[in-house]
Amino acid sequence: MPEPNPEIIRSQQQRAEAGEYSTQEITAVLLIDRRCGILSAMNTRFLLKLLDSGFIFRSGMVLLALSLVVLGEFFIIDLISGFWGLYFTLALASATGLAGVFLSYREITARINLIKEEVTEGQFSEKDMVQLAGAIVTALLLLLPGFMSDFFGAIGFFPVVRMGYGRLATFKMTPKLNEIYEYMRLYD
Repeated sequence: MPEPNPEIIRSQQQRAEAGEYSTQEITAVLLIDRRCGILSAMNTRFLLKLLDSGFIFRSGMVLLALSLVVLGEFFIIDLISGFWGLYFTLALASATGLAGVFLSYREITARINLIKEEVTEGQFSEKDMVQLAGAIVTALLLLLPGFMSDFFGAIGFFPVVRMGYGRLATFKMTPKLNEIYEYMRLYD
């Protein structure tokens, strides 16, 4: 059995002393680390979230909502295919999704390049990070099959709507956005 990573043990003990995690959570992480031997801080946070019943419930609700959206999309495709035929409807849905993904890719790479330029200049704009998150949500909506998600993805190309999507995606992540900025500044 591999030995536990001393750096992870030290960082987890510091977090426990700072009151970020309870002793039981740290013990669980150290036991997992002793078994696996290769846990990073991000994996540790994710594993700690798996111990949180609220996180599990919220994740299940998100998956349920996504499955309902996909079922609704299939219902709409079935209705439309009665007018235009099934193959044409599926081809149209695929073509709109594919075109949207290409447009989203251009938008996301442009946002990432803009953020990298700002980081090299020593500036941090939370607005650009929110816009990037909105562009990612737009791309995800365009990837979902169907016309309703394509519609909501297409309106995501408007800056006001994209900003709204980004705010929905990052409303509790302001400290994490600052961490991402610090990480990018260090490793640029």
